[in-house]
Amino acid sequence: MANSKKSDDVLDEKSSAWTQEVVTPGKLSKAVAVVLFILPSFFSKPFQRFVLRSKSGVEPQPSLNATSYLDGLRGMAALIVYMFHYSYRWYGRLGHGWGSDEADHWFLQLPIIRVIHSGRASVTTFFVISGFVLTVRPLTLLHRGQPDRLFDALGGALFRRPFRLFLPITASTAIIATLCQLNVFNRYAAPPTHANTPGQQFQHWIRSLVDLWNPFGAINGRKTRYGNPYDGNLWTIPVEFKGSVLVFLLLLALLRARCWIRLMVVATSTCWLIHREDFDMALFTGGLFLAELSIILPPARARAAPTGRWGRLLALVTRREKNARLMHLLRHAATIACFLVSLWLTGYPQDNGQKSPWYQTLSKITPTVFATNEESKQFFWLGCGSLLLFASLMYSPPLRMATASDGMSRDSDPYSPQATSLLGQSPVSNEDQGFNPAAQPLLQRPFTTRFVQYLGRHSYSLYLAHDSVNHVVCNSYLRPANAAFAQAEAAHKQLVAEGNRIVEAAALMEAAQWAYWRTFLLATFMNTLVLFCVSDLFTRAVDVNCVKMARRFQRWAWGRS
Repeated sequence: MANSKKSDDVLDEKSSAWTQEVVTPGKLSKAVAVVLFILPSFFSKPFQRFVLRSKSGVEPQPSLNATSYLDGLRGMAALIVYMFHYSYRWYGRLGHGWGSDEADHWFLQLPIIRVIHSGRASVTTFFVISGFVLTVRPLTLLHRGQPDRLFDALGGALFRRPFRLFLPITASTAIIATLCQLNVFNRYAAPPTHANTPGQQFQHWIRSLVDLWNPFGAINGRKTRYGNPYDGNLWTIPVEFKGSVLVFLLLLALLRARCWIRLMVVATSTCWLIHREDFDMALFTGGLFLAELSIILPPARARAAPTGRWGRLLALVTRREKNARLMHLLRHAATIACFLVSLWLTGYPQDNGQKSPWYQTLSKITPTVFATNEESKQFFWLGCGSLLLFASLMYSPPLRMATASDGMSRDSDPYSPQATSLLGQSPVSNEDQGFNPAAQPLLQRPFTTRFVQYLGRHSYSLYLAHDSVNHVVCNSYLRPANAAFAQAEAAHKQLVAEGNRIVEAAALMEAAQWAYWRTFLLATFMNTLVLFCVSDLFTRAVDVNCVKMARRFQRWAWGRS
């Protein structure tokens, strides 16, 4: 039963690193322990690491496994969604393609660079990751011929999925409703519905929550997205649930099918969904396709005993050291090229993409079914870019080939199933898992850094909290600053109209711009700091406990201790 418990970790779409709690030194008083819990982990963890290092003489290292880059990718996507909603509210021209207009020549509008604020691309990346992570372990068990564990994994994942998705947003919307009743939102922005009494507020919140939890509601991708009155960004959660059920049902229906038939059906389903413009569901099935591909064509280097047609072909090509090195270089060239192309595609502008010299050709070659409007064109290329991005990261080779000096043979596999948490083993340490950081794929390295892994652990909370923090903190700074800048613009126009005060008008406008920029930078710093603190606390107080609650409820419902 202990192994079964471990095997359920990844199917919550979070690695077990997400559920790590703050380690409080045993002799600290309860008051200090409470303070450490309330403080964000990026403040308290350095102190705890110092205490643990003092006791053991060795500084504890963060746990990594061969799929940790997926957590990092998810975390970066959540941060980009925040940057998207934060920046586009005040600088809407960021959504325009570079060169689409005389005023659109900003550095942040350039291709590839614009990915850092391409929020819609981040949402498509979320869906691809979900389709992959939710299905890769059941597929692995299927290929290993372990049907008992396979059905347990599928059933447990489907059973826990609604609780994993909807319990945290129940808590987050309850907090927002409380703040709304206390008039916290009313001071700075158009708030959610404010009721006259707490009882009416509670009833309104319950009704909105029932609509959000409804698993049978009509969801047609982004066309009929439901904007919750307490957090409009929650439209993605029902889409996540629908996509999860879709890939689980596809997998269940095709369990007994041959591998090539399963791949063909999944690929056909993906193409059909794209043709029907249900882009979001196509991304989930695309993730399922990549999960199967990662098993039959593993990203790792040649294995000691390759099996199957593809394995024998790989062994034949790389049987000589010279050929192996050439293949290694070719893989680097191919994956880096695909990575850059994927960044270009995922940066397709939200507005005026057809006028931008960097995207005019893409706009013209868009399939006819998607060429009806700019939004459909963007969704098509964002989806293609997200799938290509995932594939380039998955198949990226290590920076250099392993040698005997690395303590590894050329045929060893640092990313074998035994080294990953996707097979039901919680990541405990690099050595225990056989994970060799030196053999980590090149393109995955940025996503396994300490900061990006931190973002990954808190990505769901970042997504749930960023809109409310933007409304309360950011607006308290920038709405007055925006009003002051508008007054300066009006005064500038009046001075210019007088004809003889042009120099004074220019000085006034320059001073107003600098004042606005200073306020914007201060607001960005304060807003981001508050967001990180809130999301950090929400993860530890709510998100982690929701995962545990779902798992306990499953064990109780299944009659297992």
